[in-house]
Amino acid sequence: MTAAAEALAEQLLREAGSTETTAERRRRERLGRMLADPRGRRFVLALTDQVVRIRDPRRAARRYRDLVAGGGLAFAGPLDRTLATLGAGASLLAPRPVVALVVRRLRSETRGVVLPAEDPALARHLASRREDGFADWGPA
Repeated sequence: MTAAAEALAEQLLREAGSTETTAERRRRERLGRMLADPRGRRFVLALTDQVVRIRDPRRAARRYRDLVAGGGLAFAGPLDRTLATLGAGASLLAPRPVVALVVRRLRSETRGVVLPAEDPALARHLASRREDGFADWGPA
């Protein structure tokens, strides 16, 4: 039974890879670089926990500016770093649209990501966030 499940999983993985578009491959590679870099991983977790979940656009924009200023964008290419910096500056004048763009980009970049529930690091992080009062992991 286990061998059959493993064979099916391998087949599904091969099939999924064969239908991957160029845009999906680029997004997967970008996300891989981000998660492979400890600062990038911290940045995206902070972005999710501390910007996306804040309902007041001015507060969310302020936190976004703090995150961008604090670094963590080494995983990103020069264009993305420039856009993040410009967005952080623009958020002073237009917090609502900038935060909306940040949220849309984050959702776009992570669309289709499936995390294994057995991952001990993920389980610890989720437990920590629950202790901090974050029980709802859906969209803000």
